[in-house]
Amino acid sequence: MNEIHSTIELRFGNPSSEEKQKKIEHGAIEYGFSLEKMLLYDFERCLNETWLREKGDSIFQLFSIYLFNTHIKNPIVTFGTYKFKDTLYPKLVFEDDYWDKSDSVGRIWMNDEMIEKIGKEIDDNFDYEYVDFLRIKK
Repeated sequence: MNEIHSTIELRFGNPSSEEKQKKIEHGAIEYGFSLEKMLLYDFERCLNETWLREKGDSIFQLFSIYLFNTHIKNPIVTFGTYKFKDTLYPKLVFEDDYWDKSDSVGRIWMNDEMIEKIGKEIDDNFDYEYVDFLRIKK
């Protein structure tokens, strides 16, 4: 069976809480950044500090236990930006749409429901509006 691989882009927007918006505004003044630059900086900083763990593990391990009751090895996840109406917004990019099972042989395809759960968890935990995702065939 041939697997079709895709890159997945999870796109986020403005802060989804007044508290996060004020934090972005304060940080922009403190660091001398534009609001756009501070938004991008804070998104990456929050996720790096909170999600990335020693030895390259990430909070996606917690998702794997929650979703599959097993540990997984997630694909490479990077940060990026996308443009909407002349403004840059943050995105997460999964370089593949399969997780490898750590405790057995096999792979788990990241279906749309799983991707939506990840986006909503980021919104709920980090106050960045989850907008949508794109699946881009390789």
